[in-house]
Amino acid sequence: MTQNSTTASISEQFKLAFARNPFKPAVKSGSRMFTFQELDRLSARIGRYLFEQLGETAAPVAFFFQDPIDIVAAIIGAIRSGYSYSVLSDKNPPAQLSVILAD
Repeated sequence: MTQNSTTASISEQFKLAFARNPFKPAVKSGSRMFTFQELDRLSARIGRYLFEQLGETAAPVAFFFQDPIDIVAAIIGAIRSGYSYSVLSDKNPPAQLSVILAD
């Protein structure tokens, strides 16, 4: 049974998009570009790494990347592995970053 986009989870929607469009561009930033297949592989690798480090905890993860492609891959990896996440930026004031990380 195939899920449609209104009932599929975010993770399932990613899997469907990856399967339908493996060689199409998925994300581009400057001169960097990943196809859906490349994004699928990288996000799966990130998800496995998170699981190896955190196990089955409900621990949130925080990402600090400069490149939007890396942020997208990390977010998808976290979602695929069931972790909540925050994306941190060097544009956030240090006090705000401290509050986010302490939470």
